[in-house]
Amino acid sequence: MSNKPQEMIKRVNQEGGAYHKLIFPDGTTLNGIYDMSKYLDYFEIPESLEGKSVLEIGTATGFFAF
Repeated sequence: MSNKPQEMIKRVNQEGGAYHKLIFPDGTTLNGIYDMSKYLDYFEIPESLEGKSVLEIGTATGFFAF
């Protein structure tokens, strides 16, 4: 069994995906039933958080952590 992230994501997608859709920096997509990216403008998160400290509590599937 391989532990490459892309292969793990492929297996999860084959099983129906996850709760949140996640698009990783390399373009790999974890399919999900809920796509939070449609709401990013609502949260007014800057394009770059470079130089900032961020505390995320209750990350659930990690959408905002990415």
